Amino acid sequence: MKLLVFIFSFFATLSLKSEAFIIKDYAINIKVNEKGYLDIEEIIKVNFTESRRGIIRSIPYVFRIAPNDENNPRAQGFENVGSNMRTLISNIEVDNWKYSVSKSGAILQIRIGSPQIYLTGDQEYRIKYRVHDAINFFKDHSELYFNIIGTEWDTEIENAHFEISLPKTLIDRSNYFVSTGVYGSKANQTVSSWVDDKTFKGSITQKLNPHEGVTIGIKFPVDFVEKENYKTKGFYWLFLIPIAVSTWFYSLWKKYGKDEGFSIQTEFKAPAEISPAVAGYLMNDKHKKRDLTSLIPYWGEKGYLKIKEHETGSFLGFGKTKELEFIKVSDLKPEAPSHEKTMFNGIFSLGSPIMLSDLKDNIYQKMQYSSIELENYINAKKYYTESGNLWRDLMLFLSIVLLIGGLIGTFFTFSSGNFFLMYMCIGAMISSIAGFIIFSHMPKKTRIGTDLYKKLCGFKEFIKTVEKDKLELFLKEDPGYFDKVLPFAIVFNVAQEWKKRFEGLEIPPPSWYVGSSPNFNYYYFMNSIDHSLDEVSENIYSVPSNSGSAGSGGSFGGSGGGFSGGGFGGGGGSSW
Repeated sequence: MKLLVFIFSFFATLSLKSEAFIIKDYAINIKVNEKGYLDIEEIIKVNFTESRRGIIRSIPYVFRIAPNDENNPRAQGFENVGSNMRTLISNIEVDNWKYSVSKSGAILQIRIGSPQIYLTGDQEYRIKYRVHDAINFFKDHSELYFNIIGTEWDTEIENAHFEISLPKTLIDRSNYFVSTGVYGSKANQTVSSWVDDKTFKGSITQKLNPHEGVTIGIKFPVDFVEKENYKTKGFYWLFLIPIAVSTWFYSLWKKYGKDEGFSIQTEFKAPAEISPAVAGYLMNDKHKKRDLTSLIPYWGEKGYLKIKEHETGSFLGFGKTKELEFIKVSDLKPEAPSHEKTMFNGIFSLGSPIMLSDLKDNIYQKMQYSSIELENYINAKKYYTESGNLWRDLMLFLSIVLLIGGLIGTFFTFSSGNFFLMYMCIGAMISSIAGFIIFSHMPKKTRIGTDLYKKLCGFKEFIKTVEKDKLELFLKEDPGYFDKVLPFAIVFNVAQEWKKRFEGLEIPPPSWYVGSSPNFNYYYFMNSIDHSLDEVSENIYSVPSNSGSAGSGGSFGGSGGGFSGGGFGGGGGSSW
């Protein structure tokens, strides 16, 4: 027994160490403003066990409106019940640290630290931000339902405490809850109470493990705070836009975005050091859904999972449909990149085997974080220049401002008959379109990135043009050659060309894929796997139907309490 405990502790320690940091103390102060927004201050004290630049704080800002709540005026306000709503996160500040803010999917990401400075030991981060429209309003009450600490932190939190300050006296303070633990937990491992009629405080009584959080809910009178209807303010109308803007855009791209030229040489194999997800990103200079879903046949070939295809039929055998079943064979290796682990563990978070239809409402958030981690992985590998990334984000933002400002300006100037300004607004829109075209081809690849891109282009060309006699030779040397190339053919979007190259050849059936038909046919298999991955993308990237993109915008009021991870806010973070 002692030996088992030792072994468990040893591997737990290794797992913890792999996270590179521990949160020693997490303090959260929330001030509820009478205008309806929240001013939040987070003081995060961490201990880096390995050299890192800093931390990444990820905060969700897209949530799902509960379709079954007839009393929720938010839901009533949408044309389609069950629509998404967005909170606005503004006034972001990080004291005494260099930081940058970006968005990916439904996540706002605050990257704290300097790329040139590595840290170890104890560090403190003080993050301030404002959350708009985070109060739920109903016919007879309003409420704060908020994830004080989100369930997406990749490390343990040894100590945490919080304070919620209200703008005025709350007469009835009996209807509230605190939940701790993994998403959905109703446990309460805190000491919490009202200090006075405007202040609620608490602290955890035991450490939070990775992916455990704290959620609070407080019920208010319906008019306790104002219902905030925030709107994007301050479109900067750029009336005098010279045509030279497009030329300026091009000069910036030529300096910070144009890759070095090279000649393509045929490559028979994919670069050994990268996965199809990384290959897809490098080929497109951005993340696409298929980059991550291409990992599924990649894992299959490596023996981590199996896929079983089930066929169901309707009346008299008509209207047959197919359903995929994922079976976990083994865990990924410890050294696997975090974006692969997040996606793989997300697929099997509910156990194994798991049907694809069961993933639809349970893995969306994991895919959001996996996408962010893929981008972080790309940046850490220095495949792109840092200056190119900065200029791309800046210029794409400027292009958006030019487009919106031009559209609005054109409408109003046309109505007023001021054609001079109208032509300038049209010029702004043309410049914005040029900006989107030019800066979508950024950033510039480094020498490392260019070398990999060159090999990938050669490999893609090989897939499209290889002769059958060479394929026969490759199959004799390696019967699994078809399976190894397949994920890259998919992510290159040349799966159909790859299929044609094998017509008439003897291909052993993949050991990781069991079709609904007893007889293996590579032509049917290719069509099936190509279609199946499209279906996988639709299911695992779709916003949950009963929860938020990163939590839930639902209510606890009148239902006997809430659960951990079910409110607004939250999210998590990691080191970089």
